[in-house]
This record gives sequence, C-alpha cells and structure tokens, in this order.
Amino acid sequence: MNLSRLRVAVIGVGHLGKEHARILAGMADVELVGVADVNGEQAQAVARRLGTQAFTDYWPLLNLVDAASIVVPTMHHKAVAAEFLRRHIPLLVEKPLAANHAHSRALVELAGQNDTILQVGHIERFNPAFEELQRRPLQPKFVTCERFGPFSGRSTDIGVVLDLMIHDLDLLLALVKSPVAAVEALGISLFGRNEDVANARLLFANGCVAQLSASRASPTPLCQHRFFEAAAVPGPALGGTASPWIGPGQTGPGQPCPAQGRAVRPAPGNPAHRRPCPRSTYLRAAAFRPLRASRRHPAR
Repeated sequence: MNLSRLRVAVIGVGHLGKEHARILAGMADVELVGVADVNGEQAQAVARRLGTQAFTDYWPLLNLVDAASIVVPTMHHKAVAAEFLRRHIPLLVEKPLAANHAHSRALVELAGQNDTILQVGHIERFNPAFEELQRRPLQPKFVTCERFGPFSGRSTDIGVVLDLMIHDLDLLLALVKSPVAAVEALGISLFGRNEDVANARLLFANGCVAQLSASRASPTPLCQHRFFEAAAVPGPALGGTASPWIGPGQTGPGQPCPAQGRAVRPAPGNPAHRRPCPRSTYLRAAAFRPLRASRRHPAR
C-alpha cells in the first residue's frame, strides 16, 4: 500500500455516493482513481466534475485501489462489499451495514478472516456534541431520540429504522454501557412495503430506558436527543440532567469526516480504526424487522 497517497474508489455515486466522491477528491492524501455506477451517465457526470475515471461496473477497480467506499443500495451491500474484503481491501460501507443481520454478520466475519478494516458510515459518531458526551461520565437512566424528515423517495428498499433510526441505535450502544435486555417496536407503512414511521422502546440490563422515534414522512425536519441521569451533571453541553444536542458545528454529509481516508492506515487511538461489532449489528439489522404491528423481541 502506498502510504503517501491512498488510491480510493467510490462504488455507487447517487445522492450520497457523489458526496463521498467529492469529499475524497478534495483530500490531499487521497487519489480518487475512479467512480462506478450502473447509471453510466451519472458515473460520467461525477467523474468529469472530479477529474477521475467512470465505470459502470466495480470489477475493474478491484485491482486499482487501496480502499473503497460502498454507497450502492442496501440490498447490494453484502455482494459488493464481500468482493473487496476477500481481496483485503479496507472499506467504508454506507449505513446500514447490510439489509439484515445474517448479511451484516457475514461481512463482519469476512473482514475478520481477512484481517481487513470494515467501517460503517455512522457519521453521527463524529458529531462534536456526541464527542463531548463521550468525554463526560454519563450514566443515563432515560433517553429520548427523535429523528424526523420529509419523504425523499430514496432508500425505499429499507424501512425508516435502517434508514434513519439506525443512527440513534448506534449512538445509544456507544453511550449506554450495558447490554440490551428487550425491545418493543411499532411501525407504520405509508409509501411502500417498509415502515416509514417507527417508535421503539429499548430496555437495557442496567435499567436504562430509551424511547426512539423516527419518521421519513414529516413535513418538518427534526433531530433531537435528551439524556436524563439520576443526578445532575452540570456543563454547557449537558445542561443539567437533560441533554438535547442540536446546534451548529455538526459534521454532516457535506463535510469531511475527520477519520475518513486516514482510517485505513494503522494509527493508535484512531476512533474509526475498528470493525462493527456483530452484537450491535444484530440490534440494528435484526431486532427491528419491517414492522406492521407491535412486537416484542428478546435481545441476543
């Protein structure tokens, strides 16, 4: 691997993929060697704008890259990502990791077998407010998470849980240092076969309760989290026992993630230098199947 400049490709350059490509093309230590998309016109347009090569198939790129971003529809994550992992090529896969727990676990195991870095695009982990919360001795007893947005017509191959709520599941697993004991969830389909509105209640073994709501059918966007503790923890980021974190300075789709690009190089203490945990992918991809009625799922 050339440690002076990483050769990277983006597979899938639709709404999110073109942003991956744009950000990578602007990194001094990265060479964007190509973009691939089954829509040849889209691939050509992105390639021309960024001064790279366009492909309609990812196979030629397998021999040209040191790392890759996988931003194809979720149903294709496993098939595409597996080909790179078998060749020991580090990956950033857009969230969710895969469409179900079996596929998620298979990718995690394949990455382990090939000693290859596999990451998921949970950009909220680099939200400055979340990073501040991680630095504090937080022991939440009750958590509320709300994530609402309008219907975009994208990601219809998955439901709102894997589309939006998955961000909050990831943050909860990082902040609540306890196993999940039970999950109750309710989902409603409005536009297709998958849920577009969902509400979930998570009970952790330490007694913490989390209430999550997500919608991709809301006329007003909203992203808000509150953490309540038994005793107040003063500080500007927490605001006592309640901690809503929405505000300026957040890392978003239009900004480079601090660890993107350098994560494929060994670096002690690098927070992105890791593989997804199979336990967490179970909660993300399996405990919230497409919902039509309230169900109770035991945690594994």
